[in-house]
Amino acid sequence: MHDQDNRTQPKNQMRREDGQGSERADIVRRVANFKAHQARLQREREEYYHSVRARIDRVLDIQRPANGVGRSG
Repeated sequence: MHDQDNRTQPKNQMRREDGQGSERADIVRRVANFKAHQARLQREREEYYHSVRARIDRVLDIQRPANGVGRSG
């Protein structure tokens, strides 16, 4: 009976190692997906900022007098 326990032990260890490997691969995949998602959100925020800034600049250009009076810059 003791011999049988020794024969099954390496198989169990292999299964644990395989499980840890696939778990690690899953974590690596999830982290990569998270980073990609964060990068996409950052790009979208920057695009939104630039679009809003462009609209504000257009409105301010329309409201400024042609002679430049009232401009601070």
